[in-house]
Parts: sequence; structure tokens; C-alpha cells
Amino acid sequence: MKKKIVTIALIALVAIIPTVVAVISYSNASKNPVTRNSVSSVEVFTPNKTTYTYSKTGDSAAKDLYDMLFDMNENSKKVNTLNGDDYACYIADYTSYNRKNTYYYYLSSNPDNVYYKDNNGDYYKVDSKYAGTFLLSTYAAQLFPQSSQPVLTVAEKTSILPIDLAWSYLSHENEFIKINGNTSTAVETIDVSGGLELSFDKEPDFVYVTLIDQDGNTAFDGLYENIDRDLFIDNTVYCVSVIAKWYESDGRAYYGEATYKYTANVLSPAVFNISSNVSKYGDFIVVSAKNIVDPALIGFASEPAVYGNDEDTRFTPTFFKYAGYYHALIPFSLATSDANRNQEKDFKMTFSYGGVYQDFSVNVKARVIQNKYVSTSAEIINSKFTTATRETFKSVMSAPFANICNDIYWLDDDNMLVQPVKGRQISVGYGIKMILENATDSANKTYWHEGVNYSVKTNDEVYACLPGKVIFVGETTMSGKTVVVEHGAGLKSLYAHLSSTSVSVGDILSKQDLIGIVGTTGFVTNRALHFGLYVFDVPVRYYDSETYGIRLNQEVAEVLGIDYSAVDEG
Repeated sequence: MKKKIVTIALIALVAIIPTVVAVISYSNASKNPVTRNSVSSVEVFTPNKTTYTYSKTGDSAAKDLYDMLFDMNENSKKVNTLNGDDYACYIADYTSYNRKNTYYYYLSSNPDNVYYKDNNGDYYKVDSKYAGTFLLSTYAAQLFPQSSQPVLTVAEKTSILPIDLAWSYLSHENEFIKINGNTSTAVETIDVSGGLELSFDKEPDFVYVTLIDQDGNTAFDGLYENIDRDLFIDNTVYCVSVIAKWYESDGRAYYGEATYKYTANVLSPAVFNISSNVSKYGDFIVVSAKNIVDPALIGFASEPAVYGNDEDTRFTPTFFKYAGYYHALIPFSLATSDANRNQEKDFKMTFSYGGVYQDFSVNVKARVIQNKYVSTSAEIINSKFTTATRETFKSVMSAPFANICNDIYWLDDDNMLVQPVKGRQISVGYGIKMILENATDSANKTYWHEGVNYSVKTNDEVYACLPGKVIFVGETTMSGKTVVVEHGAGLKSLYAHLSSTSVSVGDILSKQDLIGIVGTTGFVTNRALHFGLYVFDVPVRYYDSETYGIRLNQEVAEVLGIDYSAVDEG
């Protein structure tokens, strides 16, 4: 009987041992949840959004990462805080008995400066030996900028990654680490014009290109530098393969080979035309371009630089579409010191698009700046024309002057600008240096006149000089009641000192539509109309546009059906 009782007790004990062991293990895991024995899986998130997962019961692909993390955990010393702030943070979620514990690893390329923070918020400094082992693994590649895969940019607009890469980068202890494999499977279609226009973020030593046409024939197979531009004259499609190599050399922190593939949709090459090779400070020219898909990719360079309304701002032309062409206006601002010194200049301009580069030379003539002495009273000056009122005007006008309108209204007309008031004479011309004799503030004593003032009579009507869209109706202390009209391609007209206005923002106007009535509002002593023409915020002369119209290149004008002969004969 006693023997039977002992046997039963042993059986019962054996039955409960697994449960006891499980309870003890869970208790230990709760007290110390992140150990090699207690952790069943780990998920690691890197700063560049790559995720690595290891599970003891599943895929063991990341077991080396799992082991390196525990080597760092187990060989570390508790510290108060991090030593600095220049770290890449890896996040590891350890799972132990269905409980997730998050560790933060603060890594640098220096093995003596590697830390982690456990799930209790305590910091630990990792032994340099084990930190160094991690730095020599591909998991640490993003800690070394030279490890980044080389990016190819096509036609200055589309960046693509290699479909095949064999890359080595300099890591810890001057050891090169290899990265191999496919990094992209996408084969994009890219519009090109005039050539492939390839560029790399890391300049290669060797670029080999293969072009396969739509019939499967090899159109080109050789060095990129030897590609015949005639292959890109007509519309066609090529399958493009690019092999780039970076050779191992002293002082270089990377080397390797990358293969890229994409489809090139070849468009007819871009063609640029300018309205004139001769201009004058204060005037503007028109640039027209065809065979353009994305006008934002049109490149522009000028020597000397083309400036905006001051010598701190360079002017970049903005192109707008009309009837198969893109058009932009380029002003030659009077604000440049060259104009004030009456120096004639040859502007060497280059326009580019999709591998096409066209050079133009524009001879800009000097303009003599005349002085005009004005005896306006100090009282009026100090109330209407101060630093504050001028800044307010500039601030209020910044939005309408910067306004973008995709319609070019003046091209829907005969391009001839008309005088905004009928039969009246100009009292103050464009570009005059105004000198206020009674100004008490030297900062406001002189200024250059951005438009023209007309001598007018009571109730004279003011008309739109060109068709356009009203983009501003308002009032400032300096300009009085003011209207701004957008005519397209950045061309604006401004009408100031009105007594009343007849338009609202958003109104579409035809040439000679009524805008308002002349007045004495703003900085004037007598009834007047101030009229200004601008290319964005750059004031320009309107006289030639009234006499000859806004001229396009003759070839472009003929394509668009614009006939200047009647104007020229007149």
C-alpha cells in the first residue's frame, strides 16, 4: 500500500513539473525579459525604414543580427546618459512570452561611442569590441554615407536606382564591406529630348549604354560619351541599359558596378527663339520654346546675371504655354548698377532642356537716367511717402506681382498696348530719378520712377492697356486707390491714384475696358494717373509695346499667325 502511494505521488510530481518550470521561467522572464533564452523573436527597425525580423521557430535569415544585438546587450556597462547627440537610432522590439520589450540602439561609426536604452529607460555603453563587430556588418551600412547606392538621374528630372548592384564601401577599421543584389525592379518610362542627359550623384569612371529600338534592333552599344545626337532627332522609343563602374582607387571610400534600365520616350529636341538680339535697360524680350513637356525643367543661365528689382535677386524666366509654344519674358532691370553707370553689356544666355543647349547673345544698350527735382511739401512727403508707406506698398503688391496666371491674354489680341487714358500727355516719364527737395528723411529723398504719370482732367476714364484678369483692387497710403491687371506670362499693369474703381478681382477684361476714374489719392499733389508695366515685380518701359506691340520672334509669330507687317509699315 505504501509503495502504491509513493508511485502515485511521483506520477503527480512528474505531471506538475512542466507547469512549475513554466511558471518559474515566466517569472524569470518577467524580471529579466530580454535574454537569449527568454526572447522568442526580435524585429529591428533601422533609420532608413528597413525592417529585419528573426524568430527562433521561423526564418533564421537575421540570426546573425539577433546574435550581434545580444552580444552588445551582454557586454555593456550602465551609464547615466548618452555622450553627445549625433547618432542613428535603431529600434528593436523583443518578444518574450507574448510580451514586447523595446530597446533603442544609438549607433555611430565610432565603436567607442555606441549605446542602447533598455525598456526601463536605462542607458548602457556597449563594449567597443562588440560594437565594432556590428559596424562591420551590412546592417550598419547606413551609418556610412559612402554605402548609399548610386542614383542615376535622367534628363534632369527622374532619378532611378540600379536593378543590379555590386557595391563596396569603406567601413570601420578601413575595411571594405560588400553589398550585392537587386535594389529596384521598376522600369520607368522617361521623356527625353535631344539626348539621354545622364547624371549621377556619385560620378562614375565608366558609363556604357545600350539602346534597343522598337523593332528590337541595337541602335547604339558603346560608351555614353560617344552617343550620336542624331539618334534623338525624331520621335521614337528606346529600351535603355546603362552600366556604370566606379574603380577602386586611393582616397575613394567606395567602388563597384551598377546596372540601370528604363524606357526612353524620345521627343523632338527643344527649340528656343528670342524676340530680339538687341534691347535696352528698362525693356524686355520674349523667349519662346517648342517641343517642351515640362517647362519647369527648362534651364537658364546668363553671364552677366539678369537681376530682378534689386541687385540681390537674380531673375529666372517662368514659361507659360500658348498654342504649342512656351513663352517667358526677360526684363533688363533699371535697378542694376550697370544701368546707372550707363554701361552697355552683352548678355550671354543659355537655355537648356533634355540635353539640348542653345546660346544667345543679347546686346543691352545703356540708358541715361535723368533727374527731376520735385518741390512737394514736407508735410505731404512725411504723411504719404515715408519708409513705412513704401514698405507697406511693397508688401501689399508682393502677392499680385508674384501672381502666376497660365493664360497669356495679350497673345489673344494684336499684342498692341494702348494708352490707359485717351489724349493725355506724360508729366513724369519712366526711369526718371526723382529728387524730393523738401524731404526730411534722406532715405526717402531720391527714388526712381517705376512707371509714368499722366496729366489728366477731372473724370478722365482709365482703360485697360491690354486684355487681362484683374488680380488686385485696393488702396495704400502711397499709391491711393489701385488696380493691378495680369496680362499673362508674368506681365502686369498697375493703375494708381484713382478716385474710384469699376472692376473687381477676377474680372476678365478686354483691351480698353473701363477700370476706373482718375483721382488725387495717394502720394500726389494734383490729379494724376500713375501707370506702370511690370514683368512680375520688375518695372519695365511700355513705350515700345505701344508703338510696335509685344514682339515675338518672327518665326514664332508666323507659326502663330501674327502679322507685324502693318505695324512695321505704320
